[in-house]
Amino acid sequence: MKLYNVPKGSFIRIYNTEVCTPPIGQRLFTDLKFHNIDGMYSFCTHPLTGDVVHIGASTEVEIICDKDGNPITTLEQYENS
Repeated sequence: MKLYNVPKGSFIRIYNTEVCTPPIGQRLFTDLKFHNIDGMYSFCTHPLTGDVVHIGASTEVEIICDKDGNPITTLEQYENS
């Protein structure tokens, strides 16, 4: 799913090791909390460190869901998944 289709506040996972943020920045293969889209890039944070990450709005990501298929939106749910 493209990041611009992800509900705000969801935890996401990037599987593609080729994703760079911004394109000349660090490579990502991680979980993030998605906050919002701001133009071509997003505002995301690392769930454990709080580091801010800006990935492209068209990046392919997976929404991390609970066992019932509902998007995980809190740190407690994330830690228990």
